[in-house]
Amino acid sequence: MVFKVNSNKLSSQHPFEIAFRIGYTQFNFQERPFNLLARNLYIYFHFWKKVSVAKHIDILADIQEIIGIPYDLAIFFALALVGNKQGYVFPYSEETLIKITEATSIKIDADAHNRFLQWCSADYEFYKSYGKVLPSFIAQPIVNTKEYPKAGEASAHLIISYNGMFQKVTSGIYYALIDKYNLGGKKNEFKRVFGYVFQEYVGELLKYSLNGWSIIPEIKYKNGKNFVDSIDWFVQKEDKLILVEVKQSSVFLDAKYVSKMEDISKDLDKTLVTAVKQLVKTHAAITSKKHPEFELFREVKHFQSLIVVYDPIYNGNNIVKKIIKKSFGPVSISYGLIGISDFEVLLDNQMDSGSLFELLEYKQIDKKEFDFKEFTISMYPDGNKGMRFLKHYYESFFDNVDKFSREIKE
Repeated sequence: MVFKVNSNKLSSQHPFEIAFRIGYTQFNFQERPFNLLARNLYIYFHFWKKVSVAKHIDILADIQEIIGIPYDLAIFFALALVGNKQGYVFPYSEETLIKITEATSIKIDADAHNRFLQWCSADYEFYKSYGKVLPSFIAQPIVNTKEYPKAGEASAHLIISYNGMFQKVTSGIYYALIDKYNLGGKKNEFKRVFGYVFQEYVGELLKYSLNGWSIIPEIKYKNGKNFVDSIDWFVQKEDKLILVEVKQSSVFLDAKYVSKMEDISKDLDKTLVTAVKQLVKTHAAITSKKHPEFELFREVKHFQSLIVVYDPIYNGNNIVKKIIKKSFGPVSISYGLIGISDFEVLLDNQMDSGSLFELLEYKQIDKKEFDFKEFTISMYPDGNKGMRFLKHYYESFFDNVDKFSREIKE
């Protein structure tokens, strides 16, 4: 599918708007597949039920309701499509599904693959009349041709976007769950709970990756007559302290794909500007030495600050910071903006040396406007790509994927 670009329209746009559109229509497909899939496997299958605030949501049941089949089975089917070299697929026969069940011990009913294809495909009319902001091939990456090349067989399905298929079954699940819990108004229970789950996930990454550092969760401290929350995580060693604030979102759908400055600025005011305020406020509270709750940081002399975002963010340490500065005014501390995939990679690369603080410090001095993807590559050109924290969950899941794939090919 080809985008038609009106050069006159682009030339009249603010350069930041053009950069945002390029980021979310092109760079989004450069996200590491391993991170997307392994993180989903860990969060939804293993970690969700361990977070107390999330236990009332049966997340796997919700995902099954959205897709029509269990989530692990949907991932198997999606990976088979992503690995498909023919560009088309037919619903699996009952005989194939029986073989898969025998090989993997996963119970699959005869209509499972049909239900999966219904979830991620649409007919030609859908694409002709599609008028939503989200690109159509991300919304539905497979075309149901409603053509029957062989008598007695099912309709042929064309895979128009392998990347779209992979994203639909990974990052797309997050947005599908938000839609499911969208009951009108401003409250969304899934999004509220996911915020806590993601915050705890970042803490797990820090604890795993920074041996010898103290990882301390947010601290309530008295400010005037009221108690207020600090930033989400403190990472301390001797006189060094990293302040980490965690946010789910950077900008929302219109800002990503329509990319008007007013939408971008409005969204950032709700998300990353509030994160910057929290960092500045907590930093000031610590350095004032007036709050007994921060006594454990009394000897701290060196600070670094970081905002970790679940949603991908592009040009974060250049363009986004400029927009934030226009809204917030001059920021009294230095800070970095990093998406979760880049954060996972950075933590894994520095794990043997435990040098996160020094990396953040160096980046602020020499490569301040780099995004962390480029910065990490510059620091670790032959860096470790094992992603040790997530690797176990990925490999255990793929034991069954290999059996699944063999049965499909046979």
